[in-house]
Amino acid sequence: MNEHHPQFWFRAEHVGAEFTTQGERQIAAWLREQLKAVGYEVQAPQERSWGQRICIQLPVPLYVDCAAARRVTGSPFAPPCWIAEVTAEGGLRAGREGRLAPLPEVAQVGRDLQRILGDSAGAWSH
Repeated sequence: MNEHHPQFWFRAEHVGAEFTTQGERQIAAWLREQLKAVGYEVQAPQERSWGQRICIQLPVPLYVDCAAARRVTGSPFAPPCWIAEVTAEGGLRAGREGRLAPLPEVAQVGRDLQRILGDSAGAWSH
């Protein structure tokens, strides 16, 4: 797992969601419940043009974005799976000019997401 930009490709077949907009809503709702169970304060998923976004309430809010791999990549050859990645508003970047996303928090959310998805969703990291 890249601790500075955690991204996971996963199946979550037990959720039973199809690779549609409705399926994205189901996957996002399931991910939200899993994150809540770990102890995060999370908002309801919001629909975006590219998928779903779950906001994790931290001093600097972080997001878990999720969508079908084929929708994200634009490729019909992408595997039939979901992609979830941890991000922040404006992206994950550090530096003098940009907003600093706290990397330890990003890494912790990534590790928790890896445990959630690895335990029950057959995840692999990118």
